[in-house]
Amino acid sequence: PVLPRPLVPTRFDLKHVFGASDAGRAWCQDQLRGARSTGIFTPPSTTPTVIFPGNIGGSNWSGMSFDPVRHLAVVPSNRLITVVDLIPRDSVHEVMRRGNRFDEYAPQAGTPYAMRRRHLVAPDGAPCNPPPWGTLTAIDLESGKVRWDRPMGSVAQLASHPGSKAWGSPNLGGTMITAGGIVFAGGAVDHRLHAYDIENG
Repeated sequence: PVLPRPLVPTRFDLKHVFGASDAGRAWCQDQLRGARSTGIFTPPSTTPTVIFPGNIGGSNWSGMSFDPVRHLAVVPSNRLITVVDLIPRDSVHEVMRRGNRFDEYAPQAGTPYAMRRRHLVAPDGAPCNPPPWGTLTAIDLESGKVRWDRPMGSVAQLASHPGSKAWGSPNLGGTMITAGGIVFAGGAVDHRLHAYDIENG
């Protein structure tokens, strides 16, 4: 599609690893060492493969809302770097024993591999890709153009970092628009209800 423009990036350049601190960036770089990052439809392999904007990325999970008067759709979206790799079935238990408790595994019955998926979030709470990590976007459904795009939510443990209010937050929650033109959105990791003016965000 030509319009609307992509709401999130569809490729992650390994040169752009983010870190809220030097230690966080070093952790992220270590996790991504040797990974493949060739675009949104790269199939997983035994080499760690970057999935971006992630399996919860884009507007995949959260419901959008529609304003029938202004002809605007308001869409929440995510950008959260994820790494997927295939693990030979006879190595799965050892990999699980050494892995992070947040890693996700899928057995993939009928194949010689299991799948491991990891959202790359440094120990300090910052995802390894540059912010914003969650946004709200208003799209004019007549022109197909983006009316406004704003970071949504915040990550509490990063509040002391300058500029962190503009970083947004991964979010899994829909939006609601009132007749008076207020957009409500929840689902960010800050557990707050956010309100936006539908005209300008």
